[in-house]
Amino acid sequence: MHDVPVQLALFDLLWLDGNDICPLPWRDRRPLLEQLVETTPVWRVPVVHDDGPALLEIADQRGLEGVMAKRTDSPYLPGKRSPAWRKVKVRRHQEFVVGGWWPGEKGREGHLGSLIVGVHDPSAPGNPLRFTGKVGTGFTAATLSDYERLLAGLATDACPFDPPPPPAIARHAHWVRPEVVVEVEFGEWTSDGVLRHPSHIGRRIDKDPAEVVRE
Repeated sequence: MHDVPVQLALFDLLWLDGNDICPLPWRDRRPLLEQLVETTPVWRVPVVHDDGPALLEIADQRGLEGVMAKRTDSPYLPGKRSPAWRKVKVRRHQEFVVGGWWPGEKGREGHLGSLIVGVHDPSAPGNPLRFTGKVGTGFTAATLSDYERLLAGLATDACPFDPPPPPAIARHAHWVRPEVVVEVEFGEWTSDGVLRHPSHIGRRIDKDPAEVVRE
């Protein structure tokens, strides 16, 4: 506990004094949980907020994945997914520089399937382009074809990323001069600086690639 402090969060009550209370609405189960549990250093009952948009904004500011929303009239359905409980994910977006592309599969085999993107690191000498992942969703077939034609004129044998992407990606990548900027929506950054669940929004012709950094 000293090295890795943890705390158990108790957010629902399903059984009380020998009685199954799953059929009760959440609004009735919650007070029973609060009456039963006294907060200690090792467990607590989390605070409930009724302003969803404000809570989602705070989650975004703190770099969290999102929030869990529940209907107050919902019973608990053991072992089942309920539409009364929703995970609302934070979606972030910013500009990225295209440094290459990855081949598609099936109907697009041999053609562009996703973009390999990065951001510049102004804290390092030379403002190098750092690899941040692949973006393979959010495109139409026409958009992918447009990017394929655009990037064909920027093709190069030199990898623009410093350091290069992992070998599993670099092995099949087609490199381009880092002159195209795109806007991408994504869930979060991983601990090693890669995008999680990225999706293409559009091209940005108003941005200087050299000024695109991690926001």
